[in-house]
Amino acid sequence: MAYNKEALALVIDIGIGMSQAAPGFDSPLQIASDILQMIVQRKMFQESKDELALILYGSDETNNDLADENNYQNINVAFSLSPANWHLFEEIQKIKPGNGPADLVDAIVVAADHLRRETEGKRGFVAKRILLFTNAATPFNDHSLKIILDSLRRQDIIVDAIGPTWGQQDEEDHNEENHRSDSPTETNKPDDDNNENSASNRHTTNGLHYKSPKKPLTQQQQTGIRIINDIVNTTEGTLFTFREALTILSVHQSKVVKPTATKYIMQLADLKLHICTYIQVKDNKPGIFRLKKVYARDPTTEIKIDRGRYTKDEQDQEIEKEELTDGFRYGTTFVPINKETLDDMKYQSEKCFSIIGFSDANMMRRSLYLGDTVYEVIAEPDYEEEGQVFAGLVQAMYDTNTVAIVRKCFSERSSPELGFLRPHIAHDHICMYYVKLPFGEDVREFDFDNLDGIKRNQPSDEQLKTIDNLITTMDLTHADQGGEEAFRPELIFNPYIQRMFQSIARRSVSRR
Repeated sequence: MAYNKEALALVIDIGIGMSQAAPGFDSPLQIASDILQMIVQRKMFQESKDELALILYGSDETNNDLADENNYQNINVAFSLSPANWHLFEEIQKIKPGNGPADLVDAIVVAADHLRRETEGKRGFVAKRILLFTNAATPFNDHSLKIILDSLRRQDIIVDAIGPTWGQQDEEDHNEENHRSDSPTETNKPDDDNNENSASNRHTTNGLHYKSPKKPLTQQQQTGIRIINDIVNTTEGTLFTFREALTILSVHQSKVVKPTATKYIMQLADLKLHICTYIQVKDNKPGIFRLKKVYARDPTTEIKIDRGRYTKDEQDQEIEKEELTDGFRYGTTFVPINKETLDDMKYQSEKCFSIIGFSDANMMRRSLYLGDTVYEVIAEPDYEEEGQVFAGLVQAMYDTNTVAIVRKCFSERSSPELGFLRPHIAHDHICMYYVKLPFGEDVREFDFDNLDGIKRNQPSDEQLKTIDNLITTMDLTHADQGGEEAFRPELIFNPYIQRMFQSIARRSVSRR
């Protein structure tokens, strides 16, 4: 059973007010449907264990556990709480405008009741949340709102809301909403409505544009927005506009993996310290990109791969698996070797993390960095006294600009590797970063002609000045808004991964 998962009710207003749009513009319902599809796609791409429910209010049919002849009508639980799948995605694609009254307060009550019923007695849920999609254009009854809010607080249910706007200020200037503290677009430049790359003109995952006319709010919308603000603030939720939601969801994120510690005993002479290592940086290779062979007529059908080996001669005789053995090529001859002998030949070493010496940090040239992973090394929390010794070692290395050379072996069956530890101190966080180093066989040495010895290769003062100006112009240290560093690696997404996610998403939509 998966723990730390969320129960999320997607509640969407499909009433008449959501389906109305000016000529040439998308209706709020269409935009909300696009956002819903992007949410479900993200959950599936991340292989999330979160469970989702889809609840439509303002529909022509009624399907919920609270409905009777007079109450909770026109509310349809279209998809019960379950992990995100293509069935939910198809239900969202089938959403059509309804003609029934759309009471958002009743819809929230139905959603809260559904979350309670579906999570009661089940383990693993750490959060319950309602995500409301509406433009607040339809009248609703708020007489029992205080009682409902008290119930939501008792059940620890958070209500978030997404809509075209949450006030006149959003329509007048959307630059500020893109700089809200809870918006991931903090480092992006503000969009310009006349810019073809702005959020309002940008393609969504499904290839659709977001177009929304600026118009004054009706009296009903002003009242509805005030009530929705009260609900969201009381439950400690968040308000998002369509533009913000599309901007957030336009960037695909890979599966979130819980950090797992690998424990070692770091040895320095007679000193032994219990440490933990965590992956800090690693090349991201999403599993969804691995191509799999499927049956073209029915991709859901499982297939079995059967392999065979045959002699490369006229007889073309099949060879059984038991008749095969491993072998090394020695010149033109193959030398057979059995598994027992091969195991005896392998280099064996105990699991270790040993400091074999220290070096000046300036000696660790970037060209010597090896591997695709950087590890963060910290003292194991259970050993408080050793943690103090570890902190002292880090501080001493930091003060002397020193790195530690390490011999590391993951397990008895692993090959040993060479690496170095660089101290890191930031505020109250003290750690070291481990980077793999090459052995002598891994280094490639090249001899090139010395260009300085030829007079015609010597740059002139003007050329040197030009290069200096070029470097200064391309300096990103203070190139972003507010004098911040531009294109920080931890904030830039891999365009290849983003393109692959978008292509798979578009293909999955078009084939259905």
